[in-house]
Parts: sequence; C-alpha cells; structure tokens
Amino acid sequence: MPITQISPEEAKALLDGDNSHIYIDVRSEGEFQQAHPTGSYNVPVQHLNIAIQQLQDNEEFTQVMQANFPKDAKLILCCGSGIRSQRACELLERCGYESLFNVDGGFSGARDMYGTIAKMGWMQLGYPVDNGNDDERGYETLKDKTA
Repeated sequence: MPITQISPEEAKALLDGDNSHIYIDVRSEGEFQQAHPTGSYNVPVQHLNIAIQQLQDNEEFTQVMQANFPKDAKLILCCGSGIRSQRACELLERCGYESLFNVDGGFSGARDMYGTIAKMGWMQLGYPVDNGNDDERGYETLKDKTA
C-alpha cells in the first residue's frame, strides 16, 4: 500500500475520528520536548550528534517501531515539515507496515526558499500541543521495549 500524503488538517480529522490512528512524531527528542502534538509518540528517525551539530540516522528506528506498533497499525508520521517523516514512512514501508500517512507540512510548517511558510503546520493551525517528555510516550520508554 502506498504512503498517503495528508495535510495537518487531515491528520487532525483522522485522530479525532475513530481513535484507530496513532500519531508518531519522528523529530529528535529535544524537538519533541520543546513542543509536540498532544497524544503523540516520539520515535526519532534521526538523532542530534552534538559533536558535529548535525542530525544522523537513528539505527534503532525500525526496531523500536516494530517493538511498539503492529504492522497493521494506522500510523500518522510527522516531523517539522514532512521531509524526515517521509523518510520514516519509506523505512517502515520496507518493513511491511501497511497503513502509513505522512503529514506534509508537519509540525512547524513547510517553508519556501525564502523562509516563508508555504504550508501551515500543526503548530500554526493552533492544534493541541504539549511540551516536555511524556514518559509513557517518550522515546526512552518506547526504546526500553526492544530490550
């Protein structure tokens, strides 16, 4: 099944619907702690390498996902703009996940080459946001299930 591209508005409608969709925030743990959609889980597809101040692939991403979410789960994946979450969807598709939705515009909105928001994100639309690390839905708790 192909990866479905959806807007933040469509993601919110799915989440408000029948409660069968799961929102996965694939941004780094630091980004998630600053602000994240209420009720989302954090499984970073990349981690910040402090030594070089760049994001690097999280080699445990698919393992953590498989330990926490069944392959038939309806997963809505989101990052800052939709680029990292698209990559996360592609990785999960290769693992056999069947129902993947990428939020185009993401949490912070997609920007054009001038830095202007071209697509509104979850945050700009005023949807429910929490901050801090939700222990139950945070990466460390989810990662512990792989041990």
